[in-house]
Amino acid sequence: MPTYIPFKTNITDTQLDSIDIETIKFIYDQAEKKLKDSLQSGDSIKTRSYNFIALLSSLLIALIVYLTKEKIVGNKIDVSVFGFAIFFILYILIVLVILFINVLTKKYLGMGVEPFTIFMQKYIAYTDAKDISRSVKYIYTTQIEKYQDRISLSVKSNEYCGKRLNAAIWMILGIIFIFFLYLSFSS
Repeated sequence: MPTYIPFKTNITDTQLDSIDIETIKFIYDQAEKKLKDSLQSGDSIKTRSYNFIALLSSLLIALIVYLTKEKIVGNKIDVSVFGFAIFFILYILIVLVILFINVLTKKYLGMGVEPFTIFMQKYIAYTDAKDISRSVKYIYTTQIEKYQDRISLSVKSNEYCGKRLNAAIWMILGIIFIFFLYLSFSS
């Protein structure tokens, strides 16, 4: 009876027969650990983005309150301060948009596979021990390949999110530097 392959795999029967099940299980466990690590890293980047969004939102609100309370008296507006404040507000809004891209839910990369995908009657029907062993090895190897796909997607997503977070941090540091320059020259 031919071996039933639940997913497309790049490993031939000959290659699969030459690898012992313990080696395959070890690789599977390592792939699972790497995916968990990568998903936790992505969660950490999202958490830092949320914290930075909260900080910037508070800063934006404080700036708007300060401007409306201190710098706009009646109908009289200090144009230089107001112009810089508008620039500052727009700049913070741009940084907030960059950070919101990080926290928007993208494709969820879950752990494992649904049981019905693996547990099929064709696996139970085998009577030849070699076919049963090969089927178990195929299950593990296809899951290893799926883990690798998820790991690659997660790492790529984490790289983009990390770059956006770093860019946002540098942008805010830059505007703070410009703000202090403005204060030193406006006095």
